[in-house]
Amino acid sequence: MTTRTILSVLMAALFPLINAQAAELDASKIPESYRVLTTPGATWLNTSRALEASDLKNRIVLIDFWTYCCINCIHTLPDLAKLEKEFKDDLVIIGVHSGKFDNEKDSENIRQAIVRYGIEHPVVNDSDFRIWQGFGARSWPTLVLLNPQGEMVQFLSGEGHYEVLKKSIQDLIKTLPKNATKERSTLPIALEKNKQPPMEFKFPSKLVYVPELKTLFVVDSNHQQIAALEWDPKKPNTAKVSYRIGVKDEKGARDGDYDKAQFNLPQGIAYANKTLYIADTDNHLIRKIDLTKKHVSTIAGTGKKGDERVVKSANATKTALSSPWDVALFPDADNLVIAMAGTHQLWNLNLSSHKLDVLAGNGNESIDDGQYPKNSLSQPSGLSPYLGGLYIVDSETSSLRTIDHNDVVTTLIGTGLFDFGLKDGKKSSARMQHPLALTSDISGIYIADTYNHAIRRYGVLNKKLDTVIGNGTRGKPFNEPAGIAKYGDLLIISDTNNHLLKTYDLVSKKLNTIRIVKEIEPRKFLERMPSIIAIEKPKLSPGVSTVEVSFPSGYKLNQEAPSWIALFEGKEKNAKLVSEWNRSELIKTTQLKLPALKEGGNYWLQGTFYYCQDQTSSLCEIASVQTQVEVKPASPSVLKIKISRK
Repeated sequence: MTTRTILSVLMAALFPLINAQAAELDASKIPESYRVLTTPGATWLNTSRALEASDLKNRIVLIDFWTYCCINCIHTLPDLAKLEKEFKDDLVIIGVHSGKFDNEKDSENIRQAIVRYGIEHPVVNDSDFRIWQGFGARSWPTLVLLNPQGEMVQFLSGEGHYEVLKKSIQDLIKTLPKNATKERSTLPIALEKNKQPPMEFKFPSKLVYVPELKTLFVVDSNHQQIAALEWDPKKPNTAKVSYRIGVKDEKGARDGDYDKAQFNLPQGIAYANKTLYIADTDNHLIRKIDLTKKHVSTIAGTGKKGDERVVKSANATKTALSSPWDVALFPDADNLVIAMAGTHQLWNLNLSSHKLDVLAGNGNESIDDGQYPKNSLSQPSGLSPYLGGLYIVDSETSSLRTIDHNDVVTTLIGTGLFDFGLKDGKKSSARMQHPLALTSDISGIYIADTYNHAIRRYGVLNKKLDTVIGNGTRGKPFNEPAGIAKYGDLLIISDTNNHLLKTYDLVSKKLNTIRIVKEIEPRKFLERMPSIIAIEKPKLSPGVSTVEVSFPSGYKLNQEAPSWIALFEGKEKNAKLVSEWNRSELIKTTQLKLPALKEGGNYWLQGTFYYCQDQTSSLCEIASVQTQVEVKPASPSVLKIKISRK
């Protein structure tokens, strides 16, 4: 058979509607592949409207069938981004999101995944698998390449097809009609990332509290940073960012001091002996942060994604890793266990010898217990050592598992790749949905049951899974929590898709958001101010004085605008702040008590006032004052500032 004949047979198998509707297709001239892709009713993301068949005319189309939990799908995204950049004029990539888990069928959750992974091509929510079935997809990811006539020319499964696709696209470009560019419509691209407001945290992930440092370390994954928070368990609902490690919003793998180092979607974190260990996921690296020297270095990985599944005494910095998702020190501080999500394994990094070994997982994506190489894992994503064992959440089998000091893996909750839900109970009946994090202590194993938007607890003694908080509904009270730590009776939770940190008190059953308190920089003397009104140089007596501010008749201070007044001492440019009154204080009173003034002191008053007519639909104005204050005996103790309209 010729290649063309083979493709024709395959097209008939993948599109059963073609023969039945041949006459209609001849009349409409719309390829069946375009019909399947653009049937009305589906939700489109990264676009301002649903794509139509006309949008695909005279373009090469690459369809990516994916689900956002899938590590192989995540591995494919950089290849798609490269192709998109190289062939942006002739190629359109369409992501068809056919969700594996129930939670992944929610368009808002897909939107968050698009932002998290930086996807910039159109994505359609194929929640009912209509497009999936129409193209005959069988696994994630599946890639389908269409020529400019809408005919399928390539059908690929799995990851790692960049070179093959690049060559095929180059060949197809040669077949484009001469006037293809002029006859194309403009794609209605409207990126989801541009709809996100600025935020303190951006998809926060794993976290760890270090009592000796009184610091909560948070992996702020999409800001490409590690945030160090000053946090007091006695005042758990506020925190202050002490410092950040890594260049904000800049992906990279550079080592160096805090302000120079770079990360790429880091996820996991562990602490020991003034050192942080980071699973730098999209860099496929393990990083070490020396908190004493304030320096970031790479201790494992090459920066390239690996696929090796048999590793024994391998040089740590010469061996490629595959999407490390979490790290934990186990069984002691000299051994770092790595949740190697990309190869469905646990690896051990000996911190003294700098050697890597497989600890568990034969590389098959499954849920087999026992010793290596008989045991198997499925995208391990969270680790927590406790009582001589290491607890693991295997996200793709929605399972809780453990490995003991004899390296024997045992499943505690979970039964298979497609068994998930929100059910309490023992192993035979309990269900989770794609958990990503956990923490352990004497009171139990606490699990961030990510796709159930819930926190669960596994009892080590009764071997039972219970729900602590959450009912499976997005946003109530979490949206895909992906990090959890415990201190005393408090759970500290990364509410990842809400971009927040929260605490849950296990005794009072109260849930609170950690409010980030920012230090306000002292106000500085301004050389330029808006609408300055002239004031004769005032005199005040030494000691305590008062400033009274008044407005024109029928006007009052605008309670919403940022009015202020401040007292400075010294020469203009170098004058230092003595005292300041902001909007909240000026709303209460415009009679301000000054601190004691020194005779002969060089003082300045500066301020800006927003004032409006005292009526509905009023006229508002702005006025600033700037005046030097002379301090002399026998002078008035009250300074009256009258704001007047120009």
